[in-house]
Amino acid sequence: MVLFMLVRNPVNGLLIEDGQLVLSAWRKPRRIPLRDIALVEIIEWSDSTDMKIHLGSGDVIDAFSGDIPPIDDFKAVLAQSGIALTVH
Repeated sequence: MVLFMLVRNPVNGLLIEDGQLVLSAWRKPRRIPLRDIALVEIIEWSDSTDMKIHLGSGDVIDAFSGDIPPIDDFKAVLAQSGIALTVH
């Protein structure tokens, strides 16, 4: 079981536990089963960063920018679950 907390600040953040990705874990949690995630995409702009979670169903979930963890750590944890992370 993967239990790994990735926190950007104490108000928002992202949590991976019990086979789920939890967005805004401390504010308004939104749980997404890892098995439903096809790809996580991070888009870096000159003044901000966006994160999109692509589901196997074709739906895309936009994540709050404050939920984005350090990319290298996040990529390693997702890889353990077989989920690809792209950054551009």
